[in-house]
Amino acid sequence: MESQELLRLFIEYTPAAVALCDKQMRYLAYSRRWVTDFGLPQDDLTGLCHYDVFPEIPEQWKLEHKRCLAGETIKKNEEPFPRKDGSLDWVRRELHPWRDVTGNIGGLIMFAEVITERKNAQEALIKSEQKFSRLFYANPHGITLSTLEEGRYLEVNDAFLKQTGWRREELIGLTSLEMGLWANRKDRESAKKIL
Repeated sequence: MESQELLRLFIEYTPAAVALCDKQMRYLAYSRRWVTDFGLPQDDLTGLCHYDVFPEIPEQWKLEHKRCLAGETIKKNEEPFPRKDGSLDWVRRELHPWRDVTGNIGGLIMFAEVITERKNAQEALIKSEQKFSRLFYANPHGITLSTLEEGRYLEVNDAFLKQTGWRREELIGLTSLEMGLWANRKDRESAKKIL
């Protein structure tokens, strides 16, 4: 009994979302983070079925629980989790079977991390980068991106290439001074030789 209480306390105060279930998916122990991360009521979940606590769990996850209870460890890095209130969370999760003293599978341990904020930030960054890219490359004015220290070209838009007559691969990594960039097309080869 003392070891069971120790395990329960260990799980409860683990700074991660963790739940220990038996073979019928009833909660034996869970961490405080499990409750807070998933916005669960503060009531005691011990003995409740996981599927009653989360009626919105996709059927695929239930099948994965069965596979875990058959001995398989399952890891998912990023999955959508539609919630019953209509919102969408993103989670990273792992399922591990646990064994009793006789060596038989007694249930599973679920580790979960709600990564919704991180996922939303990544999507916002991608959208921002796409918007910047469209503005940069479609701009009718010649634009360059270069390093602060030496002024080496990191990227140039098509309008800049058209204005100067240079190819992108000729410019990237060089400075305007090294390329004799402002020499006209006719003088480009002689400007290169001088530098």
